[in-house]
Amino acid sequence: MRPKRHIAIVGAGKVGTAVGVLLSRAGYEIAALSSLRQAHADAAAALIGGRALLDPVEAARLGDVIFITTPDDALADVCVEIADGGGFSPEDAVFHMSGAVATDVLEPARRAGARVGSIHPMQSFADAHGAIDQLPGSVFGVTAEPEALPVALEMIEALGGTPAHVSDEQKALYHAAACIVSNYTVALADAAEELYAAIGVDAHLARRAYGPLLAGTQSNLVRRGPTNALTGPIARGDVSTVRRHLEALIAAGIDTSLYRILGARTVAIARRRDSLSQQKADELLALLENEGPRKHGHRGGGA
Repeated sequence: MRPKRHIAIVGAGKVGTAVGVLLSRAGYEIAALSSLRQAHADAAAALIGGRALLDPVEAARLGDVIFITTPDDALADVCVEIADGGGFSPEDAVFHMSGAVATDVLEPARRAGARVGSIHPMQSFADAHGAIDQLPGSVFGVTAEPEALPVALEMIEALGGTPAHVSDEQKALYHAAACIVSNYTVALADAAEELYAAIGVDAHLARRAYGPLLAGTQSNLVRRGPTNALTGPIARGDVSTVRRHLEALIAAGIDTSLYRILGARTVAIARRRDSLSQQKADELLALLENEGPRKHGHRGGGA
């Protein structure tokens, strides 16, 4: 039988709100939540239940599983504030939900006798309602001391997630991987929109064009992995097409650095799948590494 737990959430943003909603649906009591702004706390409490508070110390005192879901830069200060106010006890399990920050940021809670750890969903959230829909089914990076691990795994299961164990020493690389897949995909789409704009295609139509392409690529990646999902001119060894791409980018005054860097990575993938001869790979790399003109400026700023 699952022990009765009282959940406190410090930070009523999109992630904190989503965690509260999902744990409430799973049968946990949301004892309290706090936010810097009463309106945010009230809005979250309307979805979740529990007391809406401004004081994180008071909120923490009401819970025995405490989630600190503030922005990363605020984690240390908030943890110190709660500890100094007597908000932690030896009966508590305290978790943050940052992918990049180590668990030593929770040292004040540990010194108060609490068990500490972090659980981080490998997911991107634009708003709280999206987070509620997207958290279930996500992989959660879990970093926890042995005493906190059973509670961390229980919380991940209640949120509908799958755990992946990540040490504090591994967290920066773990989070960098998430940023490459999520944030840098956004940067790639932005670069693609720059090219569409150069040929007179507006942003709305561009997104209709590349949306299905992204979805198909994502499906292939998940099913087959990067090596077997690769398509396109580099995978075919089509040197002339890559040359035309670079010439067109330069003529349009668009920075070619991103194309060249990703092209070189793509050559390595194509070689790994053995779809590209060494001769073609050498030709492509020579073309991509050519030190000729790379840009005349782009919309992100001057050269």
